[in-house]
Amino acid sequence: MKTLFYIFISILMISFSGCGQKKTQKQDTEEMSADENATIEMKVVRVSNAKEFVNALASHTEIIIAEGSHIDLTQYIEAVVDGSEQLNYREQESSYFEIEEIGDGHQLVIYDMENLIIRGEGKTPIPVQVAPMYSFVFSFKGGTNIHIENLDAGHTEGGYCDGGVFQFVNCSNVTIHKTIMYGSGTEGIQAIDSYDLKCTESVIKECTYSIMTLDNIFNAVFEDCKFHNNKEFTLVNVRNSNNVQFNRCHFYDNEGTLFDLGNQITLKDCQIDHPKSKLGDMGSCIVE
Repeated sequence: MKTLFYIFISILMISFSGCGQKKTQKQDTEEMSADENATIEMKVVRVSNAKEFVNALASHTEIIIAEGSHIDLTQYIEAVVDGSEQLNYREQESSYFEIEEIGDGHQLVIYDMENLIIRGEGKTPIPVQVAPMYSFVFSFKGGTNIHIENLDAGHTEGGYCDGGVFQFVNCSNVTIHKTIMYGSGTEGIQAIDSYDLKCTESVIKECTYSIMTLDNIFNAVFEDCKFHNNKEFTLVNVRNSNNVQFNRCHFYDNEGTLFDLGNQITLKDCQIDHPKSKLGDMGSCIVE
């Protein structure tokens, strides 16, 4: 069954001239290994602004964000909502996205993507930002084989909010590599009802409520990551989850109780610089 991109909004769309960047998208195809068992043909799209990025979202796609770009998702999303910009509608077999109304604006919710790579070009992480304090930068629901690399993601304004940086609900085989997740958001990662999450060589910093929430997760591995200057409630929240591991990670300069663990986790070769009185439930940790 064909599924179009759906936008659920309850306001009248009017005209407005928005994103003025005129760089064109470069598209190509190549065969890439999306997982260990299969090699599929991936479409490769190089983008340089939010409009190109949003309209490139599709399964079996590698989106390369050009070096030197700055992706302001909110500017384009709000222009679509008020009618000054339009989405490039494409037929999709199963995956799509919504522009969802939230408390102080709109956010992008990405559904059922399969084999999606979002990669920043160059050595310096590419900024990807949203403005609404209730939004996630990326919210994935129902996706599999999602890879995020070399981004610097967060909100345009600091302060307290309800939205985090990355949200994964009912997702599998998610990889975050060499990416900065900063506050505000309230937390760097919120993962629910998902499995096989891996975060490597990444940073979660300056989040306003916590570092992460893992709820009903099977297999989550954090390797060579840094978590610092986050506050102020319980920072690492793990519930109803199995096989959660932190390997060679460094926790430092955080405020609040470090761990709230409903399940056992493993800390291997980690450095934890945190007041002993605020470590929280270390009894549920295996320290190696």
